[in-house]
Amino acid sequence: MKNEVAAISENDRQLTALVDNIVKVVREARESVSRHVNTTMVVAYWNVGRYIVEFEQQGSAKARYGTGLLANLSKLLSARLGRGYSRPNLNNMRKFYLVYPICQNISDKLNWSQICELITITDPLGGADEAGRRGCGERRREMITRRRGVTGAFLERKFA
Repeated sequence: MKNEVAAISENDRQLTALVDNIVKVVREARESVSRHVNTTMVVAYWNVGRYIVEFEQQGSAKARYGTGLLANLSKLLSARLGRGYSRPNLNNMRKFYLVYPICQNISDKLNWSQICELITITDPLGGADEAGRRGCGERRREMITRRRGVTGAFLERKFA
């Protein structure tokens, strides 16, 4: 009787160890796939931004504004590719290309949401956002300060 209980107990331990090993391998594979997909999509979004900027500028130093390019592009891409190509998201892709001319420095370190957050904080392009910053007052300054603190702490951990 004792031998049977010991054998069952040993089999349970071996089975548990087998399950633990399988779970570990599958979880690591899923994380690896997720990282690879994220990096690939970030590079794709950077390239979308590059295509938009090159199309807008058509060889000139500055883009022509008021053409409604992003709104039209959003409709066409959403119809063919589905979600993720709203006008604001296309604008983020455009800004991503302009703010980070070398994609590889950032594509494997941050996901798309984090990149969009950095773009809104830094916004070296100014434009309408600059006018909004001037007109919003203290509340917006507080929000930006909080975002910078959170993102700064995040980047220190990420790149340390």
